[in-house]
Amino acid sequence: MANVGEKITEKQKKFAEYYVKDGNATQAYKMAGYRSKNDQTAGSCAAKLLKKPLILHEIDKIRQEIRKNRIATAIELQEFWTEKMKYAEDPRDQLKASELLAKALGMFRDNEPHASPPIIVIDVGNMKE
Repeated sequence: MANVGEKITEKQKKFAEYYVKDGNATQAYKMAGYRSKNDQTAGSCAAKLLKKPLILHEIDKIRQEIRKNRIATAIELQEFWTEKMKYAEDPRDQLKASELLAKALGMFRDNEPHASPPIIVIDVGNMKE
């Protein structure tokens, strides 16, 4: 575990960024500014860096940020559809955007079972005329 108060260095941050970018620890080690006699030494030193909790945490943080930015949020989708609904040149695009926006806002309930009309049973066998 990392020592209390230990902070990641700029070189370590760069190493994490380059490692996430291409997955090659040896190249990331060299690109971050570390010096080594040869690729074998750089690879060995990079492997040691990849075992440090601070660096693993930084790599995880970078990956989470990348994932967060790749997937649109519900608000971003609603803003996009609103923009298309208001300003698209083709009325069909406007209609489709309004439909998608309405679905996102729960205005359509396609998946809910429809209530059947009640069945009324009248027993006429015991009725008097």
